[in-house]
Amino acid sequence: MWTAPVVALILAASATQNAGLDIVNVNFVHGPNGPVRTANRYLPGDVLFLDFHIAGLRSDANGKANYGIGMLVTDSKGETVLKQEPRPQEALNYLGGNILPGSAHLQIGTEQAAGTYTVKITVNDESAKATKTIERKFEVLPPGFGLVQLGLSADPDALVPETPHGVLGETVFLNFAAVGFERDRTSKQPRVSVSLRILDENGQPTLKNPLTGEANSNIPENLKLIPMQFPITLNRVGKFTIELSAQDQLSNKSAIVTLPLTVSAGGK
Repeated sequence: MWTAPVVALILAASATQNAGLDIVNVNFVHGPNGPVRTANRYLPGDVLFLDFHIAGLRSDANGKANYGIGMLVTDSKGETVLKQEPRPQEALNYLGGNILPGSAHLQIGTEQAAGTYTVKITVNDESAKATKTIERKFEVLPPGFGLVQLGLSADPDALVPETPHGVLGETVFLNFAAVGFERDRTSKQPRVSVSLRILDENGQPTLKNPLTGEANSNIPENLKLIPMQFPITLNRVGKFTIELSAQDQLSNKSAIVTLPLTVSAGGK
């Protein structure tokens, strides 16, 4: 089943007058404001994030724009599996320009049936009485071992999303979860190991040995997702690749994902 659908627009962004409503720069991403996903295929237990830009919202003389945004998810037969009507919202054009960043996300349940689905985003410009929609297809895979819910945050509680463009001296947190793992028949515990490598622009590891971790004890029997985290200190300017791998020691299945990371000097 689908749970906790949320469609949220980032306030304190921008809007413009009389430009014509449009939804542009639509991408599936890893977490809010995260890097673009290379594939729109999701394991049960993952979270779908769809980032986009709304262009041409009509604003008044004080820079205020009123709009509504909704989401519809349908299966391969066109039947509705989730519907969220547009909800009135307000944005203020603090910086000028004609773009309002937006993000939609929904939790894919661990029991969700495999198949192809379509997510439809609707934006209403309340002032201009205009409506714009976009649709994107995505696939829910059969249950299996893998890494889900990847994303960067600025805090260890993962409450403040972080972009893949950090500033020298910061510490970011790589958040993720393992899903589809097996459990020992006697102890009822999993044996999942994870490994993190960071590669430089030339594809060379920044450390001789990768950072590692393991989940093999105190995992509740009803838990189907094992959340984990690696802190990453941004101590050098450059472009890097985060390479995260995991192995289920009981089933001998493995998974690997990569994310880009850019570190700039900022104001220093």
